[in-house]
Amino acid sequence: MQGKSISGSKSAFTLLELLVVIAIIGILATVMLGFFSGTTEATRATECMNNMRALAQAANSYAMQDLEQPHTGAYPAAGSYLYYTYGMGGKGIAKRHGWIARPLGAKQVGAQIVFSDEDNFKNKNATDGLRYALTQGRLWSHVNGSRKLYQCPVHAAACYKKNKRNPGWSYVMNAKFGWAGNGKDPIGSWSGKCHGSFGSPDRVLLFAEIQGVDDPEFNLQANLNEKGDKGDSVLQYDDKEVIGFNHKQKVGHWAGHVAFVDGHVQRFLVPEKGSINLEKLTQKLCDGHELSYRSGVYTDLQER
Repeated sequence: MQGKSISGSKSAFTLLELLVVIAIIGILATVMLGFFSGTTEATRATECMNNMRALAQAANSYAMQDLEQPHTGAYPAAGSYLYYTYGMGGKGIAKRHGWIARPLGAKQVGAQIVFSDEDNFKNKNATDGLRYALTQGRLWSHVNGSRKLYQCPVHAAACYKKNKRNPGWSYVMNAKFGWAGNGKDPIGSWSGKCHGSFGSPDRVLLFAEIQGVDDPEFNLQANLNEKGDKGDSVLQYDDKEVIGFNHKQKVGHWAGHVAFVDGHVQRFLVPEKGSINLEKLTQKLCDGHELSYRSGVYTDLQER
């Protein structure tokens, strides 16, 4: 006996159910986007810290192996300079490069962070520009010729977004490690900072990030152009230069990385408004003060 077919009514999404599904998908997408964005920021920050750690280790390695007169056992200088030499022939002048070499055509001490010809580095016969600045710098052989170690991915992206060029480097060295300040060459009496001469190497700033990401909320305006002294290889806190806070942590919070003489790298957050200003914070780090951070406020433990 043949049975009857039972016809059922077809079900369909109501408009309300469809809107709920769309809302759920939107929420999930937002959560996942935030997750991956945070992961990317964390990855870039880790890469930056690893770069700075490698540069600090390279500077210490250089200092331990430096046998070149007149700075036996000294760290590389923050900026290139000319110095006086004395011998049987009288007084002469010789050149000594810093951790970054001053390009041949540069009139100021140090070198600009952005080079007009990116292909300059690829040209192995180049005698000036970016290739010269990096390869003739004192740390090049101590980082195994890795250009990548000189660039923070966040800073590089900001520079490229601003002027369609990559920076030559993303870090600066404490001016206290020597340079011919204010463009004055040569210098005659500077003896360098020797390895093992620091009483508290875990407090003295060795490398910091270049201030290179614009943050309107804190008015951290970057100098990403091709002119001016700021943005060279030297952190001149006495010339109102400050450490860079280029890594966004969350809304309203930015962080910067600092490498110390002992080789460790530490993350610093932008001080809360009303706390220590950036110039003072930079000066204290360069001078080796012991700082404590709590609830957005920095405290100098040496002044308590």
